[in-house]
Amino acid sequence: MKLFFFRLLFIFSAFTIIYPQNFSKPIYLEWNLLKKDSTLNLYISFRVSYDNLFFVKDNSHYKSGITISYDVMDENMNLVKRVSDEFNVSVDDYNQTNSDLSFIEGVTAISLNQGNYSVVPLVNLLYADKDVILKKFDIEVPNPNDFIFGKPIVIESKLTNCDNSNDLFRLANFEGVLPFSSENYSILIPLNTTEVYDLSVDIIQYGKSLKQNDYSLIKNEELNFLNCSNKIIVSKNKSDNHHFIILKDINKMIDEDEFIIHIKSDKEEKKFDLRSVWINKPRSLRNVKEAILILFDYFDEKVVDEIYRADSDSLYYSLKKFWKKMDKTPETTFNEIMSEFYSRIDFAIDNFSSINKSDGAKTDRGKVFIKYGEPSSNERVFSNNKVLEIWQYEQLEKKFIFTDNTGTGNFILEK
Repeated sequence: MKLFFFRLLFIFSAFTIIYPQNFSKPIYLEWNLLKKDSTLNLYISFRVSYDNLFFVKDNSHYKSGITISYDVMDENMNLVKRVSDEFNVSVDDYNQTNSDLSFIEGVTAISLNQGNYSVVPLVNLLYADKDVILKKFDIEVPNPNDFIFGKPIVIESKLTNCDNSNDLFRLANFEGVLPFSSENYSILIPLNTTEVYDLSVDIIQYGKSLKQNDYSLIKNEELNFLNCSNKIIVSKNKSDNHHFIILKDINKMIDEDEFIIHIKSDKEEKKFDLRSVWINKPRSLRNVKEAILILFDYFDEKVVDEIYRADSDSLYYSLKKFWKKMDKTPETTFNEIMSEFYSRIDFAIDNFSSINKSDGAKTDRGKVFIKYGEPSSNERVFSNNKVLEIWQYEQLEKKFIFTDNTGTGNFILEK
């Protein structure tokens, strides 16, 4: 078994590829509150994958877009404000119109007085003449003078650019959750006060403090949200009474679960409940028992059986503990090897399954793909009423020949 572990680690390091997964939501909506002078602005952002849009051909391009409206209601469900924005997108490649990894994004600002509100979003898909009413959400707008700590804002750690400006923050835009990912994400917390004294920040998960006071305080900078080339920028402007905290690359230490940010100053103490979510979680990993059963085809039976016999409440923990032994970045919570393995299973199910079945990971082609990854070359040959697929792995100096003798897509490994 140890030998197989080593080989698997080597192969996965050599062929680390990511295949598209289905997102769990067709549209993400997120709201944030920022203080602007003596008022509070509500910023509502959306994120829709291209495969949920309706594209039409426009000369050599494909265009699409949405109109999104927000009805803001008071406690008596009287209409207070109605705001509407249109957002458009254009692509050159038709295949991109079906992508679940490309998105149209936008943000809308609404100025509100103190009070309790309900917001009803309405989406219209351009060129499809289709309206979609989304679930309303409630929001409490506090007195601006009492708004010391703003809601945590999740951003991509990698800085971006907009027009002629560089080194800008980009909103992650997944409904405020912290992505559980190999990519790095950070959190901004706005501070609205003239001075900051005795500030402390604690990150807590599973009842344990992960890190205390590991933050950067940026003084006299005011945050703002801007639309820029189909991405949402979190910009910074000079302001004497505004500051913010950066929790850099915080997702590296957070497990896939709920966690707390506990922040204190001389003026206020607040706890924020947040979640770390695996946005692109492979489908084959969403059913833990099935995810464990597939291991019997690749690992020592006794070891896998021990995982499977764990208590139902600790099955997922046992599975992650098993994969941790092969983690090439053990200092972080995200395990790229585990992610790659189950992503390959998804790909095998999608591409190598029999008709009306989901057995792709059990087929000969599926097993080779899961073990070795994408071949350097894949040639299909028709000969003597048979169909042959020849897979070459140049770096590994391996060749596999699969034969379909019936024409039904049932390829059997010959060599």
